[in-house]
Amino acid sequence: MNKWKGLLKKEWAFMKWPVITLVFINIMLTVLEISPVVSGVVDRNMIEILTSGNTWFNLNLYMGVFLLLVSLMNDMKRADIWLHSSASIMQLVGAKILFAGLVVTCSLVLCGIVIGVSGGANSSATEVLAFMATITMLILNTVYVIIVAFFIWSVYQVLRSRIGSLAIVVTFVFWVVGMFIWTVVWFKPWFQEIKEMGPILELGPMTTGLPYLRETNLMLAGLMPESALMTVGSLLLYIGFSLGLFIGGATLFERKVRL
Repeated sequence: MNKWKGLLKKEWAFMKWPVITLVFINIMLTVLEISPVVSGVVDRNMIEILTSGNTWFNLNLYMGVFLLLVSLMNDMKRADIWLHSSASIMQLVGAKILFAGLVVTCSLVLCGIVIGVSGGANSSATEVLAFMATITMLILNTVYVIIVAFFIWSVYQVLRSRIGSLAIVVTFVFWVVGMFIWTVVWFKPWFQEIKEMGPILELGPMTTGLPYLRETNLMLAGLMPESALMTVGSLLLYIGFSLGLFIGGATLFERKVRL
């Protein structure tokens, strides 16, 4: 536990100003996006505010990926010092992913508080519960994307050690092929059955809370159930895919270090 605390403190020491700046910008964008002056709509409830704006969510999503990649690239400049540690590769990288995930979680919670203050008076208890569940799903999705970004970065690092600048092209091709395979798997009946297994929060008027994910991004929405905002099956898929990609990325990165 002390080792994890030390690694997280190191991340904060080196990344605190980018974190503070990005979280502040995100909160300001949230305030502007829900402002009646900007939106032209007054007396909206929390779900309506959530569904009408995606800027704040997009920034949270890419902020997590940005923080992870910047942290990785900074330490890779002096990899001999960074890797000269009693911590394993999985701990070193896991701390960075955990830190990025915690930052995104705090940012989403703060943005949620801003939205709650603005629309809470016009929201029912069911809508408040749905809003909280939606924020949880946003956190799961952003952490998942952070791990996907680490996996792709690890693939690139291994390829760059072997083929140099061509690694960019090959990594892009790998990404395209991977997305094609993911789409094929997504349409399989067994996958949909797992995803819909064990509804936790049933379908209701609040499930429109993630229109951006559902309509425009298969990678993000692919693990989300259609019949409910959250299911046991979807959570198992999140855990399984996240662990698999993290272990795979850490294994590839360790191989890169040994090359």
